[in-house]
Amino acid sequence: MFWYTKKMIGAEILKLRKNKGQVITASLLTVGVVVIYFAVLEILHLTNPASHGPAGGSSNFKNAISLLLFIGSAASIIIGARAGTIDESSGVFRDLVSSGRSRMVIYGARIAGAALFFLPFVLLALLVAWFATSVLHGTLPTPTASGYLNNFAVTIGVTVFNLIMALGIASLTLSRSITVGILLVWILFAQRLIVSITYLGGARKAFPLVAEHSLNLSGRGPLNAPITEGTLAAVAVLVIWSVVSLGAGALRTIKMDA
Repeated sequence: MFWYTKKMIGAEILKLRKNKGQVITASLLTVGVVVIYFAVLEILHLTNPASHGPAGGSSNFKNAISLLLFIGSAASIIIGARAGTIDESSGVFRDLVSSGRSRMVIYGARIAGAALFFLPFVLLALLVAWFATSVLHGTLPTPTASGYLNNFAVTIGVTVFNLIMALGIASLTLSRSITVGILLVWILFAQRLIVSITYLGGARKAFPLVAEHSLNLSGRGPLNAPITEGTLAAVAVLVIWSVVSLGAGALRTIKMDA
C-alpha cells in the first residue's frame, strides 16, 4: 500500500514538473527573487560603497525573507491552484476513479505531490539567502543560528500553508483563475485591512496573518500585524484553516461526478 501511494505521489509531482510554466514560475518567484535582490545590492555596493553598504547582514537578510514571503506566497498559490484542478481540467480524474482508486487517496496524493514539488524551490531560495547574508556581510552583523532557523521555518510554513489553502479552494471551485484571484486579494489586501480594525479586538487572532506574524520570534519581521498570540494558538489557527480548506476540497472531490 505504501509503495502504491508513493507511486501516486510521484505521478502528481511529475504532472507539475512536466509543465514548464509551473517550473519557471516556481523558480523565478522563489530562487530568482532572492538572487536578483542580493545581486542588485552587491552591484550597488561595489559601484558606490560610500552610499550603499554590504549586501549581506541581518537587515538585508530580513528584507530578503520579507520579499520571499510576499512573492513566494504568490508562487505557492499559483502552484496550489494548478495542482487542485489539473486532473479535472485534463480529464484524467475520470480515468483515475474508473481504475478503482480511492478518491481520498487521489486527493491526498495531490496534496503531498504539490507540497513536495514546491518545497525544493523554497529551500534553495533560503539557502541562497543564507549564503549571501553570511558571505557578503562585510562589517555588518549577521543573524544568529536561531534567527536563521526561525525565519526559515516561518517562510516554509507560510508558503506551504498558502499552497494548501489554494489547493483546497481550487479543488472546491475547480477554477485556477478564481482561486488565484480570491487568495491574492485575501492575502495582500483584505486580511490586512480586517486585522487593522481594532474594534474586532481578540477576534483578530483567528486570522492567519496574526498567526503567521506571531510565529516570528523577532516580533517584527516581514509579517505585519498589530497584535500577536502564543505559539501554540498560532499553530492551531493555521492548522484549522488548513483543515477547513482541504476538507471543503475533499468533500467536492468525493461528491463530484467522474
